[in-house]
Amino acid sequence: MSGDYRSVFEELSDADGFEQIFFAGYSMGGNLVTKMAGEFGSGVPKALRGVSAVCPALDLGACADALERTENYLYQRHFVAGLMSRYGRNKAVSRSLSPNGSRPVRTVREFDDFITAPQFGYRDAQDYYDHVGAKRVAANVRVPLLMITAQNDPFVTYASFLAARISDNPAIRFVAPEYGGHCGFISKHSGNERFWAEQRHRRFLRSNLEIHTLAQRLFQ
Repeated sequence: MSGDYRSVFEELSDADGFEQIFFAGYSMGGNLVTKMAGEFGSGVPKALRGVSAVCPALDLGACADALERTENYLYQRHFVAGLMSRYGRNKAVSRSLSPNGSRPVRTVREFDDFITAPQFGYRDAQDYYDHVGAKRVAANVRVPLLMITAQNDPFVTYASFLAARISDNPAIRFVAPEYGGHCGFISKHSGNERFWAEQRHRRFLRSNLEIHTLAQRLFQ
């Protein structure tokens, strides 16, 4: 629901008077802030100065498929257990059963088939993935956007960024180091670069603020 992010932005800019706003998101949050930016298209609000996304899940179908690989068994098990636990607290259903009680939910795609899609009016998991993935609107991004991913991310596949032709959009600065896993990017070195992705956010934010300030001075 990228509209939630847009509502937060409008509250900050219109109601609270913030004039320089940046959004940053990781994984699914990265997908949603990218989707919000793409939905603005060329009508980028003046207060939105930039967006950062780390390992954004632009293609949720590809992510769900990757999670079903043998080497990702523990990731998938962790995600499904968390999803079913939260859903069970909200809906008072067994952690191990789907809503109709007929079969266990073992994969993220099954969870989205049985629970997410029908709850939000989608035909099935793939229909949901196709509608909420930012890959379909990434080409429309016009606000400065920093996108970071790792080529060895186990389930947000590097191939999905190539398929979405992210590098073709001049508004997007695409950074894809060979290593980093899923939202890792922790350096073995201490100091300012220890949390590598966060430093990239900081530099991106600062550079955009400096460019904006310079432009204001030149054209006042």
